[in-house]
Amino acid sequence: MRVPTAWLAAPVPGVRPADALDLFAIRAGDRATVVPVAYAITVIASDADGLILELDEDDAIAIAQAHGGGLLIVPLLRSAR
Repeated sequence: MRVPTAWLAAPVPGVRPADALDLFAIRAGDRATVVPVAYAITVIASDADGLILELDEDDAIAIAQAHGGGLLIVPLLRSAR
């Protein structure tokens, strides 16, 4: 799945192919909410336009629903250690 940079609340600096990401969705405002979207998804490629991710159907649906619901998607790079 390609996730455009515009969908992300922040870029993922230094992300490389085979890195693992966790994605969370955030609703900003007076009643801020954080929702886990996908765990341990694999980066296939990245560029200035977005990320290409290897994930299953459920994770793809969760990402699309979060974006469609107006939530900000926050990628967290998992530690390689």
